Amino acid sequence: MHYSIIPPSSELQSLVSHYWMGTWDCNQAPVQDLYYAIGSSTTDIVFGFKQVGARMDLLFSRIQGHTTSYSQHKVPAYHQLLGVSLPSYAIPMFFGPSAKELSEECLSLNSFLGRRGNQLEAQIAAARSSSERIAVLNQFFSSFLAKSNTVDKLMFQAIQILKKQNGAVKVQDLAQNTFLSEKQFKRRFQDYSGFNPKSYARILRFESALKKHPSSTKLTDLALQCGYFDQAHFIRDFKAFSGFSPKEFWKLSED
Repeated sequence: MHYSIIPPSSELQSLVSHYWMGTWDCNQAPVQDLYYAIGSSTTDIVFGFKQVGARMDLLFSRIQGHTTSYSQHKVPAYHQLLGVSLPSYAIPMFFGPSAKELSEECLSLNSFLGRRGNQLEAQIAAARSSSERIAVLNQFFSSFLAKSNTVDKLMFQAIQILKKQNGAVKVQDLAQNTFLSEKQFKRRFQDYSGFNPKSYARILRFESALKKHPSSTKLTDLALQCGYFDQAHFIRDFKAFSGFSPKEFWKLSED
């Protein structure tokens, strides 16, 4: 599989984490018919394509909510996935519903967005190249900027602190920084991020490990760099979020 990450337009950088694309060579690998999701702090909108001659035909679309567990979903057999990863706090800002309403969900795009989802699907299907599809997505999300919901600045700040520290911040300290009680902070944080603060911190540590590999080869060193107490805690969380041990998971990308 060839995997690539594409940045969003500059005006979207605080609300769109990145675009990504995974392509399987149909001459060397069988088509894929499962969409596999792992624990993630982002909500992903995903489009699946099948190669027909020189073109890629759109088969399906999904919105995979931010999640603390791994799952797999049966889908039409595909050769390519195109996705957009949205920080969970971008969901209420773009679409209105609380972020927690998409937690652990995997829905068709039109069931979540209705007519707007159908229109986006049609534009993606009509695009003739990956670059055109990225341009469609940039335009789609940019259209929400002028009317997006107000940012909860306190929760946005708390999330940025957690990200910067890979989750290694006490909830009590975050609450004090926002001048809220712990109960008030936890409620507002979950509405805004879709997670309770402790779960979000765990996901961030896991994601930091994914980003650091393969530059770190020893699991103990990697665990400590990412804020885990020891290798055992690291492996336990990794299995909980991905369904695999770290070595098993990274071997998948080599196949």
